[in-house]
Amino acid sequence: MLEETEILKLCKLSKLSISVEEYSSFIDKLNGLFDWISELKEIDVSGVNLQNLEDYPVNFGEEDEVCSLGLLCNKDKVLNNAPSSKFDMFAVPKVIE
Repeated sequence: MLEETEILKLCKLSKLSISVEEYSSFIDKLNGLFDWISELKEIDVSGVNLQNLEDYPVNFGEEDEVCSLGLLCNKDKVLNNAPSSKFDMFAVPKVIE
């Protein structure tokens, strides 16, 4: 069970601001999540063979198109999917204060 100081630290680190009304609901949901994870840890997976993945497709989408230099061939397509780009590169917000 998480304590109040741990919840406050978690909220600060993840830049979440929760109101007093949401606080108890937030704690209940987090503790429920941790309880569920504890239940998952108790499942016996000793008989599961992770090496046998032949039945599962490796690539669900299209084949990757790679240029001779090892770069994606259509840079404009890739940059168009980015929220922001600058100088033909991904632009990301500054996170260090």
